Amino acid sequence: MTGDAPINPLELNTDNGLAGTLMEKLVDQKCHKRAKDLDFHENANACADHVHQKMQDALRLMAGVFMSAGHYELGTTALAKVHLCVKLK
Repeated sequence: MTGDAPINPLELNTDNGLAGTLMEKLVDQKCHKRAKDLDFHENANACADHVHQKMQDALRLMAGVFMSAGHYELGTTALAKVHLCVKLK
């Protein structure tokens, strides 16, 4: 494998024998890793969507509580209560 000219990759035997087995394992490992990464990203996106929806629901609930208490504007007191509730969750 040593010489003056570089080796042409097409001349390497990666289909049979030990090189073929290693190539198959490498390809299988890459496919498995790619599937795990895709699954992780899909689960992370679903989790982020769920958290976002829960936060939206909590904000709607807080708005309803303030409206029923007669607070129609979010002043500094109301905002402080919202920040406190978000920190507790």
